[in-house]
Amino acid sequence: MNLASIATIRRTIRATLGIALIATFTTQCGSEVAKPDGLRLTTIAGHSTAELGNTEAPTAIVMVHGRSTHKDSWYPVMPKLVAAGYRAVAYDYDSSGDPDIAAVVQQLRGEGVGTFVLMGSSLGAGHVLRASNDCEIAAYATITFSAGEIIKVPGQPILAIASNGDGETAATARALTESQELQSKAEIVQGSTHGVDLVNGHPETIDAAVDWLKIVMAAPRGRVRQPTCQT
Repeated sequence: MNLASIATIRRTIRATLGIALIATFTTQCGSEVAKPDGLRLTTIAGHSTAELGNTEAPTAIVMVHGRSTHKDSWYPVMPKLVAAGYRAVAYDYDSSGDPDIAAVVQQLRGEGVGTFVLMGSSLGAGHVLRASNDCEIAAYATITFSAGEIIKVPGQPILAIASNGDGETAATARALTESQELQSKAEIVQGSTHGVDLVNGHPETIDAAVDWLKIVMAAPRGRVRQPTCQT
């Protein structure tokens, strides 16, 4: 066998291996998240947004993604929230900067939304906890997936969801809720999946969130504002 034939064989092997690796990566990592039926792709406060549910629903759940994910990470969560009567709003933002939660809420409030629940995953969990301390946003409740920071929100219920094998996020979830007022709760599941992705292996967490919101929203508290905002 001459050198030219050997070189040809080597090129063929490399090409074959490359195709196999690409196919494996696409199968494992590149599958597109299925869009829920009725999803509307819009723009809110300059951000690419996905909405589901009745635009006249009195309560909107504003969903803030993590550092390496996008608005489509919330697609598996949205249908059950909408079935419970909420308007689900997920949007993209530059995770290296401000998530513009206040601007998103302001536009939705201008459309007639009266009550807001903030939901955040990973990095987004920290963002929604900070935003829940903003009296102009006046969030009614906060739900976090795999929060990495302990940011208390006086006078507001928090549902903190985390995996027990995901670093310190389970301990953070307990710390967020243990001395919190009202119906705050930590929901800890088995495994190590981080962020909202944990719902793929634990869909019961969405049922738990819906049930928790039913209790929280029935509480006779009116629109929640922090003590420093009350007159």
